[in-house]
Amino acid sequence: ERTKFKMIREYAKADLVREGLRTKFNVLIDDRLKEWSVGGDFGEEHNAQREIADKFANRGYIKSTSSLAPEDEETDEYIQNHVDSRAAAKKDRNFDTADKIRLDLAQRFD
Repeated sequence: ERTKFKMIREYAKADLVREGLRTKFNVLIDDRLKEWSVGGDFGEEHNAQREIADKFANRGYIKSTSSLAPEDEETDEYIQNHVDSRAAAKKDRNFDTADKIRLDLAQRFD
């Protein structure tokens, strides 16, 4: 049922199915592995990777230490604000806004 919703781009309904499985039956789904697990154990190596991914998912975007230096501090701040706004738009499932922000950044800095 969840896969059907994802195929027709009804992501909110697919998320409700996933959340229902988690809360009612303690079933966790890993879309990258295409596996599910009662209790959420996907094996030692994968569990460690999932833990690291969860830490990054809650952190937000930050500038890479190996990134090229921006023209000036204003440019750096402009980029960070737009990246944060795009992440918020994606989280709110406002993909049109997220795409516009991405295009704006690409046109300005590409």
